[in-house]
Amino acid sequence: MLRALPLSLLFAALLGLVVSGCATEAAAPGSASNSTAGAATGADAAYNDSALFLAGLPVTSSSPLYPLEQTDAWKNYASVFEENWSRIEADQLKPIETFQQTQLAPLHSRADFVFYPFGGPDVLYVTKFFPNSPVYVLCGLEPVGDIQTPQELNQNLDRNLKRWLWGLYALFNRSFFITSEMHRQFHGQVSSGVLPLMDLLLARSGNTIEAVQLGMIDDSGRFVVEPHTPGTTHTAVEITFHANSDRAPQKIYYVSTDLSARFTTHPGFSRFVKSLGTPETLIKSASFLLHGNDFVALRDQILTTSDLVLEDDSGIPYRYFTNPPWRVQLYGQYSKPDHPFENDYQPDLAADFANPSKVKPMGFVLGYGAYRRPTSLILAERIGG
Repeated sequence: MLRALPLSLLFAALLGLVVSGCATEAAAPGSASNSTAGAATGADAAYNDSALFLAGLPVTSSSPLYPLEQTDAWKNYASVFEENWSRIEADQLKPIETFQQTQLAPLHSRADFVFYPFGGPDVLYVTKFFPNSPVYVLCGLEPVGDIQTPQELNQNLDRNLKRWLWGLYALFNRSFFITSEMHRQFHGQVSSGVLPLMDLLLARSGNTIEAVQLGMIDDSGRFVVEPHTPGTTHTAVEITFHANSDRAPQKIYYVSTDLSARFTTHPGFSRFVKSLGTPETLIKSASFLLHGNDFVALRDQILTTSDLVLEDDSGIPYRYFTNPPWRVQLYGQYSKPDHPFENDYQPDLAADFANPSKVKPMGFVLGYGAYRRPTSLILAERIGG
């Protein structure tokens, strides 16, 4: 029987239990005791039920997953999840809410949506930093996948729930996902892709999933809905949801795509992003890819179209923001990147962080240095027309 342990001890214990592979990651605000679990209706109720179940939150008694929530395996899972969720909520999410309210909300952005390249399934941080956006666009290399049926979830339930907890380790302890880990976790373990994780994060954040449409982005830049048949591979998904405290619908698009040369040679995704209007862009834990030549097209599109860019030092090099049309505010404390990114140290960024008049406190940690060394954020706001 799995006891509610401190996070570090919990995952050390699970390491001995989980021999082969992990699963997913994550969490989002709202707890089993204080969030109002929404109830979706119709065919899409299965997605909302799956989200609640994996988030450690109760489903309705009419749900096919209700009997599984009566098992000791799920009750233990929910208890451990709740304890660890409470910690990340206090340490990370509440301070980010304060940051959003004091630093981002007053900016009166003109953006139409939020763009989060390299975000993968991380709906948690993007919706915390930008909670009121009508549309979010996330992308990564991980497959979309689909949720499991109650019968599939019930197979080796105790083992699979422990794997879910292990998969959540990265988000709870590092605030980001690693592509190679995600590749292992979403191929042949407890999930076929990132969709269940995204649903889980939304539910734990206090949202109800209204509808899910699987599809692809065509060459013209349109999201095309595809038949929802078992075994079909999809490269994009549209999730419609609403906050339980606000019935206004919001949408999240996740697209499985390569953002390097393919961003230019197969421009459908670029066209899709442009078709949505003006973005606010979030970049974190992006492997310094935008520092190199392989991602010039993506970098140029972000700089040309964004009304605001919020990033850590692994995003667009600081030198691109030190002149108009950008106004910059720095947060936290800059420190030298870890191996293998030592050569991406930015002396100009370090020099400006050394000037107290240019820096404000963050109140939380973020990115590659989280919980190990000082971390920072760069907020670049477009000024003028």
